[in-house]
Amino acid sequence: RLRQRVKDLMDHAGPAGAKLVGDAGKFVQRVVDTRNFLTHRDPELAVRAAQGADLYWLTQKLSLILRASYLAELGFVPDRIAALLERNQHYALAIR
Repeated sequence: RLRQRVKDLMDHAGPAGAKLVGDAGKFVQRVVDTRNFLTHRDPELAVRAAQGADLYWLTQKLSLILRASYLAELGFVPDRIAALLERNQHYALAIR
């Protein structure tokens, strides 16, 4: 299931990923709702799905979480992952 995969990815990304999303539960729900709306076009999900600039930043955050997870998989420690991501302009903008 998508919900569990996103949770697992966030856990693997560690503190750098957590810093991006704040409330992990709300973030995961937003990802799931957005994906379900875009896939199934359920009108009830339209109000809960990210659109416009929110959709852009949701995808940017997912991309950055994926990068953090890759770095963790390569053996980087959480402090080093955070340091590397903090050099990324999108990361700096996304944590605002």
